[in-house]
Amino acid sequence: MATLSSLYQRRAELTAVRRDLAQDLEFCKLGLTPATGWDGKNQDARDLIRDKTWQANSSVQDISMKVEAVERDLAILVGDIEAEEAERRTSEWRIRARYVTCLETEMGIEPQPVGTGGDEIMDETTAPSVMDVDGIDF
Repeated sequence: MATLSSLYQRRAELTAVRRDLAQDLEFCKLGLTPATGWDGKNQDARDLIRDKTWQANSSVQDISMKVEAVERDLAILVGDIEAEEAERRTSEWRIRARYVTCLETEMGIEPQPVGTGGDEIMDETTAPSVMDVDGIDF
């Protein structure tokens, strides 16, 4: 699997490509827009004529398909990034747990079971020592 830095770089590249394609699409659509506006007796009729004109234009269709492909690639890439970040966090927590075990062993403290790392563990371990300062209730 790729490194996070290369995934971040690819995400930046795809984001720039998507932005450029969206701008190209907007310019293409603007070029198809009549100077006097779209014909039609009401807004719904004008929207329908506009949409049909854009759907019939091969440049609009080509750019739209490219935008969709880039967005699909970007969504997959974001999933890959999230998976790599989750793996990295898991590895970091394992390293921390081993470090704590080493410190406990060095200090002659009975190793404690490692929990899930949730807030409840933090509350249990810090409540007596941190929260009871000179009789002050927090």
